[in-house]
Amino acid sequence: MYHQDITLFVIDVPLLLDFCYTRGMKVIKIILIILVIVLAGFFIYTKWPQNFSNSLNTAVPLPGTKLPVDKFIDIKIGDKIIKTEVRDTDAGRTLGLSGHAPLAEGEGMLFIFDESLEYTFWMKDMLFPIDIIWIDADKKVISASENASPDSYPNTFSPSSPAMYVLEVPAGTYSKNNIHQGDRVGF
Repeated sequence: MYHQDITLFVIDVPLLLDFCYTRGMKVIKIILIILVIVLAGFFIYTKWPQNFSNSLNTAVPLPGTKLPVDKFIDIKIGDKIIKTEVRDTDAGRTLGLSGHAPLAEGEGMLFIFDESLEYTFWMKDMLFPIDIIWIDADKKVISASENASPDSYPNTFSPSSPAMYVLEVPAGTYSKNNIHQGDRVGF
């Protein structure tokens, strides 16, 4: 009886090895697939923009529409009063006038930054030309790019020195209103 058990064991070992080999390869493949899925998920999770979930809740305007805006400031340059939408957050500044309906005469958008730097602007997804006016911390005009066209994208526009504020207005506003470097801006 003991001998038969050993014989049975010896006979079963090759069958067991064969079973493990054929079934084991399937198990190894399944484990590898699960491992790849877990690693891909981890990679996507760690590399995904942290503010993506916030951007899902952010209103992105359709071309030719305006975002709802809570903040407006009246700006005075010389004798001209410009009603401006304020962009003082990273998301707001990034969006800017992209996809925005054309500004009417006397309207603009004011970008407020936390520190004075040489902020560069481009015309990505813009629907109309604008004048870009850089203003320093003392609220003086330091630089301007007139008639920046949507066709200029991906070219960029930069000031001649650090600015704390940037004002975007309809193209032609800078020259029509006799605005110059050094002019004081009131707001």
